Amino acid sequence: MRIAVSAFGPNLTSRLSPRFAGCSHFLVFDPETRELEVYDNDHTGQAGDSSAWAARLLASKKVNAVITGRCRPSTFKIFSDAGIYVFLRQSGTVKEVLEKYTRGRLRRESRELAFS
Repeated sequence: MRIAVSAFGPNLTSRLSPRFAGCSHFLVFDPETRELEVYDNDHTGQAGDSSAWAARLLASKKVNAVITGRCRPSTFKIFSDAGIYVFLRQSGTVKEVLEKYTRGRLRRESRELAFS
């Protein structure tokens, strides 16, 4: 399982971004191997919606879940269509939300609940 977190910095002590596309980095963590990959949220030169670009980037990196504060309905649909679980309304540091995830304390969003 690979988990992506939208963050304001490139490490585990960075704060989670309250907006998916508003982050400066995406951190992809694999709890089994404990490997951490860091991707800049740099959509310079990309055509179209920055949220959609970032969602497609994470899908191409084979993430299974995304943890963030909030995202657009169109971004949520890209994740859903790719089979990626989305955990919204989160805050704290990257380390804190990953610990919540590994302890089963996060609730996966359904489209109906996420945007009602």
